[in-house]
Amino acid sequence: MSTAAPDPDPDPGPGAADDPVLARALGYPYPVPDHSYLLTAAGPVPLAPGGPPPDLAGRTPVLATGSNRAPEQLARKFEGMGAVAIPVIRCRLWDFDAVYSAHFARYGAIPAVLRPSPGTAVELAVTWLTDRELAQMHATEALGVNYDAGRAEGVRLEPEFGPAPGAVWAYVGRRGYLDWDGAPVALAEVAATGRTLPAAGQAQVQRRVHGRLGAGTAFADFVRGNAGDDALRAARIARLAATAHPGQAGPFVVDPRA
Repeated sequence: MSTAAPDPDPDPGPGAADDPVLARALGYPYPVPDHSYLLTAAGPVPLAPGGPPPDLAGRTPVLATGSNRAPEQLARKFEGMGAVAIPVIRCRLWDFDAVYSAHFARYGAIPAVLRPSPGTAVELAVTWLTDRELAQMHATEALGVNYDAGRAEGVRLEPEFGPAPGAVWAYVGRRGYLDWDGAPVALAEVAATGRTLPAAGQAQVQRRVHGRLGAGTAFADFVRGNAGDDALRAARIARLAATAHPGQAGPFVVDPRA
């Protein structure tokens, strides 16, 4: 259950809908199909329960918390790798929620991170990656800066179909959780039951952060600045850190070799 009503969506200004920088930043975590799928170079191929199961042999299960559930984001991450066939299996993860990290991604979005949340069941996905695909995914996640790769055994994870992995990987946040009136804030676009935190959409959160950090700057210019200016983005992340809630790895053990 959400404990606070979200603010209305902000209007980023004239022409924003045609601005690819704003569209990418404010569109996070991007549309997600209501079914599992196989990501291929030609696009997502639906996987139906009861149909032929994908071959998971030799693949590593990695939780997708935010945009890594979305075909368009995965297509960007694996562009240029040639033929891929990555199973993306919808799942329910218990005792966690997807919340906003206290940082901006290099493309301007405020991304997601896992947070332990007893009694919450959040709707995520598991990407099953070959060693080559896992290395590519790691390369897109700013390991050692924004995230660490962590592995957990025995978490309660219910896939849409197929086996529940005995152990699963996830990207554990290093930046802490974004503050929203004294608490972390969950992603409204990521469904959950038993949610105890407030929830808000990307545009709503961006507007709130703009109010804190963007005095004298138009909202659209604030978002563009976070995507286009590395020094400005780093300075604003440092300011977010002052009110961030400490991150919690929970059962995930960070592997420094990743």
